[in-house]
Parts: sequence; C-alpha cells; structure tokens
Amino acid sequence: MSEASGSRTELINGMQIRRASSQDLDIVYSVIRSSADWLKGQGMDHWDKYYTREKVVEKLKSQEVYLAFDKDNVVGTITFDTNPVSYYEERDLANFSDPEAKALYVTALAVLPEQQKKGIAGSLMKFAEDRAKEKGVGFVRFDCRAMYIDLVKFYRNRDYKVVGAIIDYEDNNEPYFLMEKEL
Repeated sequence: MSEASGSRTELINGMQIRRASSQDLDIVYSVIRSSADWLKGQGMDHWDKYYTREKVVEKLKSQEVYLAFDKDNVVGTITFDTNPVSYYEERDLANFSDPEAKALYVTALAVLPEQQKKGIAGSLMKFAEDRAKEKGVGFVRFDCRAMYIDLVKFYRNRDYKVVGAIIDYEDNNEPYFLMEKEL
C-alpha cells in the first residue's frame, strides 16, 4: 500500500506518519483549527484568518500533507511542497542562500495544543528534512512569525537560520522571518 493510500511510516518516539488524502480533510482541518485557536489565545490570530477550510482543501490537492499519530490518535500535521509559497515575491526569494536551488517549503506545521512539548513538531520537521533529502533537495525553507519567540527559538535550535524577513501589510505590518536550513 502506498503512503497516499494510507499506509503508515515509522518515525521517532513511536510516532507514525502517513500522507493525508482528501478523505482526511476534517482531521487535518481540526488540527489546524485547534492550533489556530491556541495561537489566537496567545495574541496571534494570523492562522485564524489564513487557514480556512478552503485553504486546507487546496493544500490537500496541491501539496504533500501528512498526519502524525501517537498510537491511533492524531497529534499533528505538516504540509510541504517543492514550489515556493504563492505570496513570496522575487525579493523575498532573493533572501535565501541560493534562491535558485531546489528546496522544500514547509507551509503548515501544527501540533494539537494538548500534545505540545512532546517532541512531535521536531519529529515532523525531521520527517520533512528526510523527505527533502529523498527528493534530492538541498534546503528546507519557510516563514515564521517573528513575534512567536518560542517558535523561532525552536527552529534555531534545529539549525535553521533567519535569512530575511517579509512584512504582512494585512496583519498590522507584522514581520515574518524567512528561515532555511541547508541539508
């Protein structure tokens, strides 16, 4: 059975990961909504505005979306693609070490709030890095809200570097760090 049809792949700490399909829409959306609600409680409502059900449907159709399980319980999700996100402009991409290099772009990483601080996000990022290597990709890239200090620290502790910033003019001119790791 292929990943796309539901088989699971072993990961770290007994966690299982499998590729999500369109049939998993409600599950993926639920994890993202839980994370969006948690972020909103922390004073950051950017996911609340951006991650609509329609956006998740679009991600399931056009990107690689995975679900993480602890035993049979979903605990997180990650989405990535080898194409840059649509809102990156030329000048944003120019911040990366080698803008023309093949890269894996993480576009969503969410762990259920009650499951945070258990290594799940780290395992999901390692999974993305491993997938990038399998694809012959030299970088993992994404953007991260600069004011989310704990998350920036999380990525820096995993050898991701801040290479630039973009400003979200629709979100109170909030800066987002452009981050990358060379594999």
